[in-house]
Amino acid sequence: MLELKFGKDNESICGVQICPVGNWTVIIVTELDENKGLSITNGIDILIPKVLKMFELEKGEVVWIEHFKADPRYPGIFAEVDMWSYVKLNSKFQHPSWQALTEDQVEEICRGENSTGKNILLFGEE
Repeated sequence: MLELKFGKDNESICGVQICPVGNWTVIIVTELDENKGLSITNGIDILIPKVLKMFELEKGEVVWIEHFKADPRYPGIFAEVDMWSYVKLNSKFQHPSWQALTEDQVEEICRGENSTGKNILLFGEE
C-alpha cells in the first residue's frame, strides 16, 4: 500500500492500493491511524483528482472504494469490523454517494467479478 499526502499543506495522509482489472482499475483508499487532517471521505474531492493524475488514469477507467479499519476508539460496529464503501460521484467530482460493501465483495470486485448485486459503475459514469 502506498501512502499519499493530500489536502491543504499536505496535512492529510491515506493509504492507496491499486488493483488493475482488465480495462479498468479499482482504487482502494484507506484511512490511516496517523492521519491528522481531512478524512478520506471529507477530502474526496481533493483526493480523487490527485490519485487520477498520479497514476495517469481517466475517470471512466476507475472504481473507487473507501476503507476504514476497525478502531476500538469508536463505539459499536466501527470498533469491531473494517468498513468498506463503493463511492459514486458525477463526472465533476460532485454529489457523492456511498454503498456499503463487505470485504468479500471488495475482493470479488478486485478479481473482476461482481456478484454483489450492487450497481458498480466506473467512476464518473452518470
